[in-house]
Amino acid sequence: MEVHLDEGTSLWVLKLNVLKLTVAVDAIVYSRIVDPVASVTKVERVQSATQLLAQTSLRNMLGTKTLQEILSDREAIANQMEVHLDEGTS
Repeated sequence: MEVHLDEGTSLWVLKLNVLKLTVAVDAIVYSRIVDPVASVTKVERVQSATQLLAQTSLRNMLGTKTLQEILSDREAIANQMEVHLDEGTS
């Protein structure tokens, strides 16, 4: 694995990028069924499916970010999650 240091990059930031960190995240997802017929005929368990989509989407999104980005860009992450979940559930 190659590691490139830019000017001003500290060793601490480098360690955060190289190490695998476990981050505990609390999230609340509000959902509303727009088409009840489709939700019954196309999805076996709507609540479980929505919860699983939210969990995997959040995990995939946060897996591409550094700890600093996760802590500082919470609003942007929330907006990206909203767009992604709207696309996944429509």
